[in-house]
Amino acid sequence: MATRPRFWHAPPSTVARTLAGPRSSVDSNAMDWEEACRQLTDYWELVRKAEKQPWPSRERKAALMAGWAQAGIIPLRPCWRWPQLATALVARSHGRYQGWGDIVEAAACTAARIGEISGVRKKDVDRDSWLWTVRRQTTPGPGGLIDKGTKGKRARTVPLIEEVRPVFAARLDKATDDDSRLFTGPRGGRISTAVLRDATHWDEVVTELGYEHLRRHDLRHTGLTWMADAGVPIHVLRKIAGHGSLTTTQRYLHPDQQSVTDAGEALSAHLSVRRSNGPHLHAV
Repeated sequence: MATRPRFWHAPPSTVARTLAGPRSSVDSNAMDWEEACRQLTDYWELVRKAEKQPWPSRERKAALMAGWAQAGIIPLRPCWRWPQLATALVARSHGRYQGWGDIVEAAACTAARIGEISGVRKKDVDRDSWLWTVRRQTTPGPGGLIDKGTKGKRARTVPLIEEVRPVFAARLDKATDDDSRLFTGPRGGRISTAVLRDATHWDEVVTELGYEHLRRHDLRHTGLTWMADAGVPIHVLRKIAGHGSLTTTQRYLHPDQQSVTDAGEALSAHLSVRRSNGPHLHAV
């Protein structure tokens, strides 16, 4: 078999040339993300077995797939188009209020609920560690929108990744005191998923963009799926999401056959290190 590039370590230009060859049927204008990934994975699995190339880590695979999508080699995954969504929502809102776009960005990048974005105060964010302690959420009440504890009644800590820090930093700089809200409507009021929907003409915008089934809560799903795809352990993902049960968190994990095989190999490697004394059993 002729030597082929080590795909998971090749630059985008090499991948593009390879996919332009006889074996490639990937057309970013003719298929969706899932189909492109299936075909690419099938091809790379054949090459991996033939050349005994190592399969990449889950984190490496996710990062490269994202880079190739941005380079136009494979279709963009829908959740990677959230900047387009944020821009479109701002454009349709009254007065083109940028705050709506910032809320969408914050929800997608933190996997938080819209009500929790509304509830964040200056004192909840640690700029040294860039961690946000989620303590409250905005929900409908008898007399309008009110603040109350988070779902599950437990505070949790969420990382503020580099991509969303400028949004938080700008609002922290403008906050007048520790209790100042960071995200509000154009008149300084609380926000909710219904307020966001109506103010931005959400249903019309997502339909025009081809995401007619996209809901506001899907921003949270997007963030959790990103973290799962990046290899965040399920017990950590559960804490970030604030789920009461691992069963809820597991729906964001979609392990393929190779990742399951890798898990078995990782366990074997772990046990082999301790084999001299024998593996220790733990009661739970």
